[in-house]
Amino acid sequence: MKIVAPPEIVDLARARAAAREVRDWPEADRLRAEIEAAGWTIVDRGTNFHLTPAHAPDVVEDDRV
Repeated sequence: MKIVAPPEIVDLARARAAAREVRDWPEADRLRAEIEAAGWTIVDRGTNFHLTPAHAPDVVEDDRV
């Protein structure tokens, strides 16, 4: 089963990708910390990203953790 990150986490990841693109490292780091605090791991792939849950999900409903 593929686990899809909630829209608000995807939005943070997109904002982080945009910050990285313009080399705003403090903002990119802040956004990474916010994503990780919400329980997600972000892996950079060039200017793109991949999100995975930091911990095994305990509740999955309609492909959302």
